[in-house]
Amino acid sequence: MIKLKSILLEQAVNSKLANVIKGFENNKNYKPGGWDPIKKRWFQHPSPEGGNPTIAYGHKLTDSEVATNRFVNGLTDAEANALLQHDMRDAEAKAKRLVKSYDTLPIETKQALINACYRGELGTEKTPATLKLMNAGKWEAAAREYLNHEEYKSADIDSTVKRRMDWNASRFGKVSKIKEPVKSTEADNMVGKLLYPRLTPEYDYATVRTSPMVNTGIINNEQTKIYWPESIGAVIATKQVDDKTWYQVKLPKNVGNGTGLGWVRSDVVTTDKNAKYE
Repeated sequence: MIKLKSILLEQAVNSKLANVIKGFENNKNYKPGGWDPIKKRWFQHPSPEGGNPTIAYGHKLTDSEVATNRFVNGLTDAEANALLQHDMRDAEAKAKRLVKSYDTLPIETKQALINACYRGELGTEKTPATLKLMNAGKWEAAAREYLNHEEYKSADIDSTVKRRMDWNASRFGKVSKIKEPVKSTEADNMVGKLLYPRLTPEYDYATVRTSPMVNTGIINNEQTKIYWPESIGAVIATKQVDDKTWYQVKLPKNVGNGTGLGWVRSDVVTTDKNAKYE
């Protein structure tokens, strides 16, 4: 069985992306958005683009859901968040099908692809050239082409559509600028070096784990998070797992689960305290 690599299995990344999508899709203070503060439920409302109505965080009802009155009684906030998670998984599955290099891309780019698929921009007649450029590895050109269609050009400068597409495009264009993870042939040279969280526009911490793997969705192996500019510890061993290099570190005193040891991924750490993505 092929193991699919999903950023949605990583709790912190999943939560961040969910909040990003919510920010672009809907909120309880947006009166046309269907939130009833008295009943404390989300109700369906007309979609700005027409067609079937929408509910909660941008879920456009299918013909079947309309025919069966699935959401006639609305959704609680917990149900709306569960529906968002379901739709995010569908969007990621679509991104994987459309972009052949998906599993090797930086997290920021994966988030943007999921965001674009969630909104329905990728995989349509609007973006064929964008996908071709992505699959040819020409990400900076893809970022420019992604914004080269009428919906973006005709949108108001401060509109949600424009801000959302700008957010995605900025992350598409970063692929060639973000440093690759340290390869296994270089990893041995890291032993003894002090690590810090890599400071990025999205994250200011590194997650320390009990084993060299991310959460499976069943086993939560997170020990702690160490926030920049605190040091994580010195590397004492390295391990290659699939396409990722992991460092075992000697943690600072009284940090973690008491063993004094932990594992961090190479692409979220640096030996330069002040290193940032471009």
